[in-house]
Amino acid sequence: MSLSKISTPVVAATAAPQARDATVSAASFATDAIPSGVVSMGATPSLGTGMAVASDLAPTDPLRAAGTMEDATGAVETVPEEPNPLLRAVGNHRNGTRYDDHGFNMHGIHRDTKIRYDKRGFDRHGINRHTCNYSDRTCIYFDMHGFDWDGIHRVTGTPFNERGFTWDKIHRVTGTLYDEHGHDMIGHDERGFNRDGIHWTTGSRYDRHGFDRDGNHRVTGAPYNERGFNLDGNHRVTGTIYDERGFKASGNYRDTYSYCDERGFNRDGIHKDTGTPYNRGGFDRDGIHRVTGTPYNERGYNERGYNRRGFDEDGFHYVTGTNRDPEGYDEYGYNERGFDRDGIHQITGTHYDERDYSALGYNRDGYDERDFDWNGIHRVTGMPYDERGYDWRGRKYRIMDWRKLMQQEMAG
Repeated sequence: MSLSKISTPVVAATAAPQARDATVSAASFATDAIPSGVVSMGATPSLGTGMAVASDLAPTDPLRAAGTMEDATGAVETVPEEPNPLLRAVGNHRNGTRYDDHGFNMHGIHRDTKIRYDKRGFDRHGINRHTCNYSDRTCIYFDMHGFDWDGIHRVTGTPFNERGFTWDKIHRVTGTLYDEHGHDMIGHDERGFNRDGIHWTTGSRYDRHGFDRDGNHRVTGAPYNERGFNLDGNHRVTGTIYDERGFKASGNYRDTYSYCDERGFNRDGIHKDTGTPYNRGGFDRDGIHRVTGTPYNERGYNERGYNRRGFDEDGFHYVTGTNRDPEGYDEYGYNERGFDRDGIHQITGTHYDERDYSALGYNRDGYDERDFDWNGIHRVTGMPYDERGYDWRGRKYRIMDWRKLMQQEMAG
């Protein structure tokens, strides 16, 4: 059985070339004038045209992929070992280890994608899967942007389209993904707005965050939204991606995936447990109690559990961890000698305790318990030391002989 038997009807190889973007129905393959840019899936073109065999557009047949073909009676015949070069298949190895210039092996599998199509959607015959119309069983050789698999545009006949972009979307002048006006191949700027200011996802003049092409928000009419964030996500007050409370424009708290702060409040001030502006203790996000209107509840404790003096219910101070604050006063405001900050004794109610000493440690006559006055002079000796030679601090007082002092000065 000859190979020409299974490839009928034959399309004349000398047919005049036609425009590659023409379309044709399945019935048109019965004629000799078939455009070279379109292949019908309903007929089998001649091997001499360089167009795709119809079965290559459908799922690959195991026998055909193995290098065999069958006739109308079902008899299987082996395809010649050396494929026709016009089919763009290179090599004579059945294991598919040799590839043509476009990366396809003799079985039509692409080297990179491991399927029948390359990364742009072209098969080994140059037909693009994305532009193939399976409804009327016709296919064309160009991708959705009008480029064939060699990167030549169907309109300009050059590697650039009408706007100067290549198949990989690089502009010939700027060398970037955007032209001189800041638009990409499909006419959108880097934020997704077209030349008319319409956003491609929302279909309106605002993106999904409510900002227009110029960066103004539709509600505020300013370069920031109701929460103070601009289109880059920076806050107008803090100048960072966080607002004053640490929330991002997305509502996340700091660098976490949580929409609540460490106290359980979201950016709107709603607590995650109660669903109200107050937590279980009755405090809002500012720490104000809903009943008292102050940072303390009815029992006098704040949200952290400390009273105005910094003591918890067990009498321990949050700084020292003892029953005394850093100044030495307990939760009732008295020091170890029973005096408050105003010098009033908690028992006598006066500036003197039961022993008639004040908060500073002096009696009504102005002497401390060791009989030294405010200036450190002893009441009995009249000197800066007592009868035993100790000063008001309890240290041994050194008495310098004035004669020795004069001799030292004269010698110096």
